[in-house]
Amino acid sequence: MKIKIEVTNNEIEEMDCDSVEDFEKAIKHQIDNGIIDDEGGNGADWMTEYELVITVI
Repeated sequence: MKIKIEVTNNEIEEMDCDSVEDFEKAIKHQIDNGIIDDEGGNGADWMTEYELVITVI
């Protein structure tokens, strides 16, 4: 699965990230640990392998 994200430098700063790499780490953490399904499982438990494609616009 490919997850594509378009983000501006201002948005990256608003999310307290110093770089695109920091933003990518934060997003991966949210996807892997912050998404909860109806049965209480997190993203890493039920999602297929994914690739993040982050484009700064």
